[in-house]
Amino acid sequence: MTSSLEKEQDPPVTGSVNDDQPSPTRFEIELEFVQSFANIPYVVYLFSTLHLHKSPEFLNYLKYLHKYWSTDPKYFQCIVYPNCLHVLKIIVDLIDSGNVDEIPKFFQTNGGNIMNEMVERFNN
Repeated sequence: MTSSLEKEQDPPVTGSVNDDQPSPTRFEIELEFVQSFANIPYVVYLFSTLHLHKSPEFLNYLKYLHKYWSTDPKYFQCIVYPNCLHVLKIIVDLIDSGNVDEIPKFFQTNGGNIMNEMVERFNN
């Protein structure tokens, strides 16, 4: 139970910067984030600069995203960039095999090849 003092000190939380616009749903946020994995330079940034591979919570979140977005038709039918699921699978495979510390180096080394494979899959 919160005291009246705590209620007075906490500013109201709004869902968006512009109160006229509705907040995005969890579905929309997850969809956008999952699709960001089609952008290899962004993946390199997440793991090489932010070192998110050292966060167990983040790694569990990626496993959760992979589980639902790659297997449930009501989710994966909304994906515009299907290569994001391929990249997410690579990441989850590295997590499951215990090679979490290899994630940044893997994408720095193989990012160009993965992008070329994405283009080939798109053209076929």
